[in-house]
Amino acid sequence: MPRRSAWVHASDEGDSLSEVELVSMAFLLLVGRETTVDLIGDGVLALLRDPA
Repeated sequence: MPRRSAWVHASDEGDSLSEVELVSMAFLLLVGRETTVDLIGDGVLALLRDPA
């Protein structure tokens, strides 16, 4: 089952996610990934410039 399909069919005690909740979750995952990549890159760059 594709990951997107699993999200659509996921439920907790019979309560499933609405379309708005699914879109919000997908947006947060995409934005969160970009933020993490940027922070790791900035941290590595700072360490390379001044390893002390």
